[in-house]
Amino acid sequence: MGSFKGHALPGTLFFLVGVWHIWATIVRYVRNPKTFRVRAWNPVPGFDGRLKYLELYVVAIGSFIDLCVEFLYSTHLKIFVGGVLNPSHMNDFEHSGMLLMFFIYGVVSLLSEKTRFLPLQEGVLCLIASMAFSAEYLLFYFHSTSHKGLEGYYHTLLVFQIGLCVLSSIAGALMPNNFPVDLCNGIAIALQGIWFYQTAFVLYGPMIPDGCKVKDNNILCNSVDSEVRGELLANFQLFVAVLAVLVGTVASSDDWRLHLRFRLPNQKNRGGLGGGRQSDTQGGAGSGSPPPPQLKGTARGDLTEPKSRKFIRQERKAMQGERTLASLGRFFKKHTPLKGESQT
Repeated sequence: MGSFKGHALPGTLFFLVGVWHIWATIVRYVRNPKTFRVRAWNPVPGFDGRLKYLELYVVAIGSFIDLCVEFLYSTHLKIFVGGVLNPSHMNDFEHSGMLLMFFIYGVVSLLSEKTRFLPLQEGVLCLIASMAFSAEYLLFYFHSTSHKGLEGYYHTLLVFQIGLCVLSSIAGALMPNNFPVDLCNGIAIALQGIWFYQTAFVLYGPMIPDGCKVKDNNILCNSVDSEVRGELLANFQLFVAVLAVLVGTVASSDDWRLHLRFRLPNQKNRGGLGGGRQSDTQGGAGSGSPPPPQLKGTARGDLTEPKSRKFIRQERKAMQGERTLASLGRFFKKHTPLKGESQT
């Protein structure tokens, strides 16, 4: 049997990373669909680049802390008993092995991005992430077979969500320009985090179904009807979690489209995002509005500020440079005698 903290801590990490992945994926795609690239991780913009690798630090440090909790705290440092692994905490050792894979993924990604010792392409990082999810899949798959009853059913539903993370990570490596694949990966990670929390509150918290109870570190139900009722309740909870993630994803997409629409200058004259139709005299032969202007990002799809601000700064610098050159030209023209003229 697991514990509340053993599900809540990884659930927090998965949820935060998943929500950030969804948001960053939508932002990168809305800004420029043509240059969109699948990313295993997404940099945090602003702050002069100091928080660029925040996601990787959260994965590496968070998984390491959870690893220490499972391997050291939960076992009370009684790792070996009689020369063998403590048989009372084999479940904690299994969790530690799974968390070690995510720690390796975070460290390898940081080494790849911040040093020259391990240069890896984005597709390779996606495959490494899929390996970590595969280790998690195997762990909870055997949990769902060894843990019977309501506990096994919750783990079975979790296995399906982890399998979606594995498939979307592999698909991201094979289809590096596919927006739905990258978005699906973020949705699966966020949904997995929500389900970890749901499992923690239902099986190890105050939301245990009526007719079921914890006895001798096992979830037992008084009758078959109580167990079936608990499983049906789990199905409904999963439906609510999926609906919440999808609604949040759609709302984020619409919010960013509106945000970019009202920040682009001169949209009505250019027929840009939300600019309406142009007249025949202004729009040329066609009566429809031209496609919206694209905001280009970097080659790796980093989250950069909208180009309108950059253009304003560049235009100001260019105007200052032109004024400086014009002043120098007038100076030399005034003080340099023409050929054939006598100097006075």
